[in-house]
Amino acid sequence: MWSSRLFWKLFLSYAGLNLLSATAFVLIVSDRYENQLAAQRPQVGAAAATVGSSPEVAVREDIASMRRRIWAVAGAVSLAMLGLTWWVVARVTSPVKTLNEAAQRIAEGDYDQRIYVSNRDELGQLGDSFNRMSQQMSARVNQLRESGQRLETVLRGMIEAVIAVDDRQRVLFANDAAGKLLSFSPETAVGRPFLEAVRQHALHQATADALAARATGGGNNSAATRRLEITLGTLPPRILSTHVAQLPGVPCPGVVMVLEDITEFRRLENLRRDFVANVSHELKTPLSSIKAYAETLLAGALDDADHRRQFVARIDEQADRLHQLIQDLLSLARIESGAEVHQIVPVPLGELIQECLTQHLPAAETKQISLSCERTRRTGGA
Repeated sequence: MWSSRLFWKLFLSYAGLNLLSATAFVLIVSDRYENQLAAQRPQVGAAAATVGSSPEVAVREDIASMRRRIWAVAGAVSLAMLGLTWWVVARVTSPVKTLNEAAQRIAEGDYDQRIYVSNRDELGQLGDSFNRMSQQMSARVNQLRESGQRLETVLRGMIEAVIAVDDRQRVLFANDAAGKLLSFSPETAVGRPFLEAVRQHALHQATADALAARATGGGNNSAATRRLEITLGTLPPRILSTHVAQLPGVPCPGVVMVLEDITEFRRLENLRRDFVANVSHELKTPLSSIKAYAETLLAGALDDADHRRQFVARIDEQADRLHQLIQDLLSLARIESGAEVHQIVPVPLGELIQECLTQHLPAAETKQISLSCERTRRTGGA
């Protein structure tokens, strides 16, 4: 109470008013009493002459005695008023001081503050409202804290790398996947410049472009969200699928990046593309041969007894080859699905080489290339 400036302001103000009122009361009453004595001075003088004293002295003594009594009464009343003022001001300022202390504790983070105000006036209502506000604020802060913890747990458990930076490109958050992908410590990176924590200029440029888009994009979602692929200059090079989005707020408080390593996906995609091209070529070769032999037969070779059997045999051979290619494709599909059981069996290389030579012999003869196969006794191969 002694340290409350509001208390002393109110108390001194009311005490000053009381003293002024007492002084004015004494002056007014004294003046009226003097006027009454002045009006009664002839009678007082006659009475004083009877007793043998001076009239002026008697009047002054009466005035002085009356003033002492008036000042004594005014002093007693003033002391009583000072005590009453002290009690009233203390009763008013005590709840205010309690509210102020509780509000300071809430500002420091202690939201479980409850106060008791015995007043049944507006101060009591203010105390009840403060308690309800404190209870609601505590519940909402706990809810926000739990939501933040759940969100942080989800982000840290994601397999994709997640990095959030503010409008000054300082790291706000980074999960463990981001630290593993970009080789930095997420704990020590918070608060540091993004380029200092993650030394990848391509990612730094992506965040800079996303932050620059806030001035021109406005509420356009396409300007606020960017999707791009970035190749990191590592050994070996890695390809990252990058999704950069602005954080909500005006002005934009920062951006969040979601990174996914698609290097293996791109490698498999290239393998698939090459595989499709190779399969298309392998399928085209027997089909072209079958079509060529069939057109030759239709063109008149059916009447050529010396060559038509050879042509039909080549058509049958290419059909078997086409069938084998299809079986190989089915086998690859079963191997990738895990349903194929590998059986390791010996393969006669000599026969395979002879079939390969027979298959490519016509093309070699047209280019005047000689193909031959020789068997060796030591290995039994070709």
